[in-house]
Amino acid sequence: MSVDVPTKTLPSGASIPMIGLGVYQSEPGAETYNAVLTELKLGYRHIDTAEIYGNEEDVGRAVRDSGIPREEIFVPTKLLPQTGATTRRSLDERADTWRAVVDLHDQGILKDIGVSNFSETLLAKLLKTARVKPAVNQVELHPWMMRSSLVKYCEDNGIIMEAYSPLARATKMDDSTLISIANEPGATPGQVLVAFGVNGFVTLPKSVHEERLKSNLELVKFKLSPEQAAKLASPDSYIRTAGWDPIKDQVESWPTRGSIEVEVSDYYFTMDDEDLRALASLQVSGNLSEHDFGRVSLPIHMRRCRSLLPPSEEEEAAAEHNKGTKSIKRKQVQSLVDLCLRFVTKHFESVYMDRILSFPEAEAALIASMPSNLLHRMVVNLVKDSKRAKTKNRESRATIETLESTLQGARRDVAQLESARDWAAISRARMAEQQHVSDRLQRELDTIQTALSSTEVENQHLRAKAERAEKQLLRLEAKVRRKLLLEYVYHAFIYCCRGFDRLTR
Repeated sequence: MSVDVPTKTLPSGASIPMIGLGVYQSEPGAETYNAVLTELKLGYRHIDTAEIYGNEEDVGRAVRDSGIPREEIFVPTKLLPQTGATTRRSLDERADTWRAVVDLHDQGILKDIGVSNFSETLLAKLLKTARVKPAVNQVELHPWMMRSSLVKYCEDNGIIMEAYSPLARATKMDDSTLISIANEPGATPGQVLVAFGVNGFVTLPKSVHEERLKSNLELVKFKLSPEQAAKLASPDSYIRTAGWDPIKDQVESWPTRGSIEVEVSDYYFTMDDEDLRALASLQVSGNLSEHDFGRVSLPIHMRRCRSLLPPSEEEEAAAEHNKGTKSIKRKQVQSLVDLCLRFVTKHFESVYMDRILSFPEAEAALIASMPSNLLHRMVVNLVKDSKRAKTKNRESRATIETLESTLQGARRDVAQLESARDWAAISRARMAEQQHVSDRLQRELDTIQTALSSTEVENQHLRAKAERAEKQLLRLEAKVRRKLLLEYVYHAFIYCCRGFDRLTR
């Protein structure tokens, strides 16, 4: 299968295909190896991996075993900040990390270098000191997470945008607009989303199924019209599918302005310094004590906490706040207690709690009146319970994934056995057919041999007749010679007699 995939040119002059295979969450081992090998055979030449995925070795093995020249395959990977020979100690600052990567680039070890999950503010900060600017910035991009401002910033600075999770992790496949657009070219919703990404970004859909890999690659044969792309795009939407937004949730060390914004259920509540210091009295150490409360914006979700809000997102938070929020001082005690528990849980051991802590109002008031050390111990116990539950959940998921992997392996073995059985049946049928042909040819050969034997007998009879005829001919020749000899003698005698008669006269 040969497909002309569009490309973008990197600073090194290399061409990066605009559609590739992402191997995030692909199981290390056979699953990743087979997916990459299938991808390369179908015509893909771009595999996106990372150290943290744990399957780089399988990607490399598949690239080697594919038989395709290495220079034809584009394999970007992503490193954790402490990775690399030039970063033997942990690098706390992104600028130091980038300098280490640039050193590898200068040595020719890395052909092109880029970043992942960088906001405009981080990029601006990096570009101020960077000797080599990033070639790409890989972030979550799809019609419901457009990041228009970031995309424009990267375009203005010559940075290629790469889109991971271009299918929004299949969470919007039932979107009516998406389905209506998919019906026009007769494509699937997933194909339309990949085509939408390829329309402007390097797109990295993830799949381990050959049919889906093939259908994704065939998308380069058609493009969405500008009208279709505009109809599908939702620039005002903010639907993240990665479980966290590494751009919106980035912790920055620069001073910011404004008050802390805390998201509780459907409301935003403003907390002043006095409220913050009340929370600080819960004897929490760590991130809380490292920031100037009056100059930091900090959104906290009831369902999942986030870290410091960059200045670029303050206007969005303020807009949400102005839609109609209530002061936290007028909120019930229950919300304050829930908020305190959330805040402490986040900053005490950096644990994300997926469930909402809910208390009746009377019980909440009782908890609120507890001494801070008692409340602190209660939160610690909640954190430990949450960690144990999460550990058990992870172990259960790991067990399920292992069983699913084993089941997939068994299914593949069954499929191979069925295929072998089918081939055996076909081989037996072919052998029977060949045996039938062989028997027919043997019968024809026997007939020919019989005919040859009969012909040989006839030839012997004919040779005997020829010998008898030859003997008769020899006898006739002998008779003729005797007759001729007698005639010659007779005529000679007559001639002599006549001569003698003339002499005697």
